[in-house]
Amino acid sequence: MERKMKDSGIPWIGAIPEHWEASKIGQLYDNRYVRVSDKDFEPLSVTMQGILPQLETAAKTDDGDNRKLVRKGDFAINSRSDRRGSCGISPRDGSVSLINLILAPRTSMNADYYNWLFHTTLFADEFYSWGHGIVADLWTTRWQEMKNIAIPVPPLAEQERIASYLDEECGEIDELIEVEQQMISDLESYRQAVITEAVTHGLNPVAQNKQSTIQGIKDIPSNWNEVNLLKVIYLRARLGWRGLKAEEYVDVGYPFLSAFNIVNNQLVWENLNFINQLRYDESPEIKLSLHDILIVKDGAGIGKCARVENMPLGESTVNSSLGVITVSETLYYSYLYYFFLSTPFQDNVLFLKNGMGVPHLTQENLKSVRIPLPPVDEQKTIANFLDSKCSEIDGLIKVKQEKIETLKQYRQSLIFEAVTGKTLITNNA
Repeated sequence: MERKMKDSGIPWIGAIPEHWEASKIGQLYDNRYVRVSDKDFEPLSVTMQGILPQLETAAKTDDGDNRKLVRKGDFAINSRSDRRGSCGISPRDGSVSLINLILAPRTSMNADYYNWLFHTTLFADEFYSWGHGIVADLWTTRWQEMKNIAIPVPPLAEQERIASYLDEECGEIDELIEVEQQMISDLESYRQAVITEAVTHGLNPVAQNKQSTIQGIKDIPSNWNEVNLLKVIYLRARLGWRGLKAEEYVDVGYPFLSAFNIVNNQLVWENLNFINQLRYDESPEIKLSLHDILIVKDGAGIGKCARVENMPLGESTVNSSLGVITVSETLYYSYLYYFFLSTPFQDNVLFLKNGMGVPHLTQENLKSVRIPLPPVDEQKTIANFLDSKCSEIDGLIKVKQEKIETLKQYRQSLIFEAVTGKTLITNNA
């Protein structure tokens, strides 16, 4: 059955059913701005999964007495563009960071309908288009701006039908996504196991083994050696180098890589900063060469690594968050790369993370790291095998990721079509 549609007058919404209305958010919600303490009201986090008990990983301040009250049934949304999509209906009374906007319903409504509407990508785009700021990641939308955003208002009975329909349909899609995500997790675990087995026991299943003295490795092939890592690598770092000021970055110059350029343990030559030749030449000890290994040595990302297998933009260097490693003649660079990805080495990194406020990977804490050392030819064979095997596994993971992205896009389309009335939702839907 076709329904009569009309122009909503809202560009990002388009047409809505003829009997629906359009209204500004400020006519449907009040801005709840009550400062409270987290001693009196449970601290909550506004996340992309909704309003949850405050996460252990949440950025916290010492000012727990300076938070916003949120009541059960209120809608909370993070006003910052770098927290895009973080919003939801609060299931309980509590307190949230001041950066959030708290919307208290002022009319009779089905809150779940508006929750679905506010979770659409197009609403997020509209919300932040009303904001202000100096740079994108500091862009903020305030209540005096948000209250003027127009949204569709169906009759209450239709709000309820739409919300129930989306609960059911999106629940099924979410289950499919969860299955794909679990498959990705299983593939990643399998890849980790393959890497660890290859760099600790080689590829010969009938090789004779001997007991290992390396923490986390029970035994290794009898023809392998064990060495201190620092005996077979040279960790290069900046010597007496002063940091860059913002105005010293240039549009054209030498690529200046950071930890952000290591993605999934691969070097990504995108979103780069550049420095001029004067600053580049100040630190010849960390100018990159082919077959260097880069490792993140500071902060939460320590242990991530990448191989320098090409330099598409020519001569390049790194900032202080990265260590640059040159290997000796007895160590093949790709074998070392895979050892860094293995469970024994990553367990070492995890120990550092748990033992420091801001963890650092230094010459000092690398002194105790020992690695299994096969003959160089065997190292190359292992690395070549892992290149092929990991590429195969990564291909399977990519297929799963693409399927998840397709499901998410379909889910978004389904939500938008429903909350704007372009899909007719009946009691039998």
